[in-house]
Amino acid sequence: MNGNESTIACMTLLFLRQDRPRSEGMAYWRGPHAQLVARAPGRREYRQHHFSAEGGGWWPAPEGVETTPQPDRRVDGISEVTFTSPLGALRGRGIDKLVQADEGHAFRRTVVYRTGSNGARWWRSGSDVQARAVVLLRRAPEVSAKEFARFAVLLAERLRQQPFLKELRTFVFSPLQAKQSQTPGVEHDNPVDEQFHGAVLLGAGSHDELRIAVTSALLGFEQCQRGHLAAAHAYDIELTLLYRNDNRPTLPQTTSTPARIIRKPALAPGLTSLPKAPPRSRDLRSSKPFPAGDLLPLPGDGPEDVILDADANLVTGLDGGRIVRVNPDDGATDVLADTAGRPLGLELLPDGRLLVCDAHRGLLRVDPASGRVETLVEHVRGIPLRFCSNAAVEPDGTIWFTESTNRFDIEHYLGAFLERRASGRLLRRDVNGDVEVVLDNLFFANGVTLTPDGKALLFAETGAARISRLPLTGPAAGHPQVVADNLPATPDNLSRFAGGRTWAGMPNARDAGTEKFMRLPGLVAKALWALPDNAFPAGKGTTWVMAFDEEGTVVADLQTPDALVSNVTGVVERRGELFCASTGANALLRVPLT
Repeated sequence: MNGNESTIACMTLLFLRQDRPRSEGMAYWRGPHAQLVARAPGRREYRQHHFSAEGGGWWPAPEGVETTPQPDRRVDGISEVTFTSPLGALRGRGIDKLVQADEGHAFRRTVVYRTGSNGARWWRSGSDVQARAVVLLRRAPEVSAKEFARFAVLLAERLRQQPFLKELRTFVFSPLQAKQSQTPGVEHDNPVDEQFHGAVLLGAGSHDELRIAVTSALLGFEQCQRGHLAAAHAYDIELTLLYRNDNRPTLPQTTSTPARIIRKPALAPGLTSLPKAPPRSRDLRSSKPFPAGDLLPLPGDGPEDVILDADANLVTGLDGGRIVRVNPDDGATDVLADTAGRPLGLELLPDGRLLVCDAHRGLLRVDPASGRVETLVEHVRGIPLRFCSNAAVEPDGTIWFTESTNRFDIEHYLGAFLERRASGRLLRRDVNGDVEVVLDNLFFANGVTLTPDGKALLFAETGAARISRLPLTGPAAGHPQVVADNLPATPDNLSRFAGGRTWAGMPNARDAGTEKFMRLPGLVAKALWALPDNAFPAGKGTTWVMAFDEEGTVVADLQTPDALVSNVTGVVERRGELFCASTGANALLRVPLT
């Protein structure tokens, strides 16, 4: 939402269960519980504000205004929902019942407040907000609802004049209390003398700046506060997550998401189209024959990428979450770990652990010795990683990784191509854990690999059929250049450089008919998207791999329609052999390089 915009909102005060660790309750709230709330229709936005376990009570209120809640009434966080229209709340009633039934897994008490038609208002909405706080306001008994609403506007006007405040939102709750269904084990009591009548959400570059802004705004405002407020409870926010934006979920579905509530994300077609595919795209075979190969069976389906570990064994991820090691000499396999998600791109870390791009869970680190799975990046700028795809690692541990699209789950990846909009990103995680968006507006960002000298990286855009080079040092640092454009097939994962080349899986040949169809009006794309997934024709099967040097020049091109595995997504070279992965297979394809 933009500044100075009014809407209808719902704010739920949440009190975590006390018989479980606080971290466990918070994790459930931002995991399985968020999956339910974010998928309710009629919701424009859904945010979670996780409060700090300590602190609070800092609001500079005059004597007589309560600033510290009772210990058993201390709020652990709030859920903030804005609706698409006055009737938006009614559209999600079916999922609301599931949400209420699920509350007991994390909460001991929930209290719902709703605003009137214009009771929620963004006064200021800026970027680079690093510190937030929520102040819950209780009006004095003798103050009417109208008088309190005028007070809220006056308070907001004073706060808005403070330059340090980058985000400011006010809520005036409806006098009609929302009715909540009875949930076993969850309390909903809300005594009159404990009710709140409004709230203020504040954001700044730091907590110090936030405190300075509030203190300055409230100088000389003591009498007005005393005349209107009975309580002002301030809570510092340690984490804000945006799980629904612009009437669409931002988080990937997981294996725990009930299938009956999953809907295809809305399609908003763009106008981008590819240039005419080169003649090479119409060939079924490469000029150099594709060598005959054999299969290394796997204990599951869907290997998307394949890499070498420190002992030159193969490592791949399977549909369902297992990370598997394969001995290429005898074909023996063993399971190293289970991410409980959908592993895609893999990379070997300098210390021997594995980096896993998981489409459901984000960027993970896996210890192959113990099987321990650790989350490195789950959210970026408060929004979940939607489709973590591939990664490369510098010697010091800096990680470069891609998000194919932030608008579609892997289960609905075709939407990113039908939509024809650039929604992919290239990101960097520094050794201190900070994450930066380096490039955005990429067309299905995919494979990424560092050049042998570490001075640049190559990254693939599957939706644009191209590979670009990003210098990391020198005067051109940070400025990408397309080095392999209008490729005859769509590039997927890029292997680590070996022998001066990186291999790319090319799962789909460019098809002139399909690409012409993609240039039709957006209404056609929307009509297609409304069809069941099985209505989309399967593409022509091909087995195609290409190799590129560090300048993006094609140095090898192998293709056949007759291999044992087709639609290759990942490739790795080992001792004169190629090993190919494909999401449609249950084995790795081994090909000798002659």
